[in-house]
Amino acid sequence: MAFVNIDRLGLQIGRIDVSTSKVQNVVNWARRCPLCLNGTLEINGVNTSLFVVGEDQSVFQSITDEHVRKIDGVRGVKFTPIVRWTRGFSARLDLSTERTDDPPCNMMPYCEWCPRNPMYVGDVWRRSKQ
Repeated sequence: MAFVNIDRLGLQIGRIDVSTSKVQNVVNWARRCPLCLNGTLEINGVNTSLFVVGEDQSVFQSITDEHVRKIDGVRGVKFTPIVRWTRGFSARLDLSTERTDDPPCNMMPYCEWCPRNPMYVGDVWRRSKQ
C-alpha cells in the first residue's frame, strides 16, 4: 500500500454518512472495499462516515446506491462530495492492479470502477501498472 497525494492521482474524495443498526456490517464492508480510504465511528444518528475515492462522480453514485445502501442494517445514507482540502490530502491507497473474478467487498454487481474488477473501466489503476 502506498501513501499518495490523492489530487495528483486525479482522484476525487467523497464522504458517505451512514445511519445503521448494524455498524459492524458497514465496517466490514469498508475494510474490504479498495476505494474506501477510511471511516469514522460516531454517535447521534449517523453511526459511521466513510471516505471513499473515485475517478468521477458516477463512482460515488455506484458505491452509495449499489453497495452501501444494500448493506444489512443500513437505514439512511447521505453522500457529500469533498470539493477541496484546505491543505491537500494524502492517504494510504492500494495501487496494486491484481484483478479477481470475485468482488473484494463480496457485493454484486461488481463495481466497474473497482480496481480489482477484470473489466475495470478507469485510468488510475491502469496507469499505476505502467
